Amino acid sequence: MVSQKLVITCPSGLHARPLSKFMKKVKEFQSEVTMLTPKGEVSCRSIVGMLGAAVKQGTEIELKVNGPDEAEALSSLVDVLERLADEPVEIAPDGAAPANPGEAGAAEADKAEA
Repeated sequence: MVSQKLVITCPSGLHARPLSKFMKKVKEFQSEVTMLTPKGEVSCRSIVGMLGAAVKQGTEIELKVNGPDEAEALSSLVDVLERLADEPVEIAPDGAAPANPGEAGAAEADKAEA
């Protein structure tokens, strides 16, 4: 088993869009991959578990990888998480960055009702 601690730098945290990119990479490997978060340890193959961990920007996590391709998997997955910080953040109409992409649409709906 190999592991590495890192701090999530993605401005919007690990919501559905970045998790889908991360989990797509997880599927390329045979090894078991888990993430230790402040809320506990979750399987990186479970979108429900990953979303439930509610990992926000600045959160320290530990990736744990166990299996035949563990070293390659760990290196690749850490790279994916680090590159998420370089992706553009959607800006809500009021100028605030939404916590997740769905909030931009919700903000518009709230304004329309007002």
